Amino acid sequence: MERPILFSAPMVTAILRGKKTVTRRIVKQVESSASASQRPSLALSMGSEMEQTTIEPSSVPLHVADEACPYGQPGDLLWLKESFYAFGRWEARFSKDLYRDEWRFLDLTSTSGLTYQYKQPADYLKTARSDPRPCWWLRSSVFMPRRASRITLEITEVHKERLRDITDEQAIAEGFSALHDGMHGYFANHLPPPSAGISTTPVIAFAVFWQSLNGVESWDDNPWVWVVGFRRITS
Repeated sequence: MERPILFSAPMVTAILRGKKTVTRRIVKQVESSASASQRPSLALSMGSEMEQTTIEPSSVPLHVADEACPYGQPGDLLWLKESFYAFGRWEARFSKDLYRDEWRFLDLTSTSGLTYQYKQPADYLKTARSDPRPCWWLRSSVFMPRRASRITLEITEVHKERLRDITDEQAIAEGFSALHDGMHGYFANHLPPPSAGISTTPVIAFAVFWQSLNGVESWDDNPWVWVVGFRRITS
């Protein structure tokens, strides 16, 4: 069975470089039973330290333990969705639901004998949707069709744990590998400028990036997450 899965640009790069072999995704419709006030907040700074919490297997609620992973099981395949460039044009079509015209993208990449791009094409020209000429358009990962995906992953492991049970070893497997400036070692957390893009440990780098995607309180919430290990399938 094949399922789609979305990744941000830094994580796609880490997968392509062979540095990311696992992903964590929130278990949907399950709330953390512990109060956020019982856990220390993570300061977004290089000097932050965090307390690791361990949840015993017996404390896993039945409705969490019995839930099937929506991403699949070992042996299943995932096709990766990412931001991409498609060749085409926009059409205004009347929407019966909205009672007005709605812009829809007409993908002409394959019929034009072209291939989808993952970096800005050399002949990219930013234009208005009303321009009838087909050209390259940057498309969100949400709209990537299966035929445009360049990365297929095979699931190797699936289990549940609390978000903050992550170890430094697992954070490195999440793609947060070491950087060196010649004197010191750091870990990229991929925060955009003007924020600091480095952290002192893999777990802090992962936590900072997680908060940038899921909100400042998301680390303190310590939700149950799916831990999905994978390997990239190369053709």
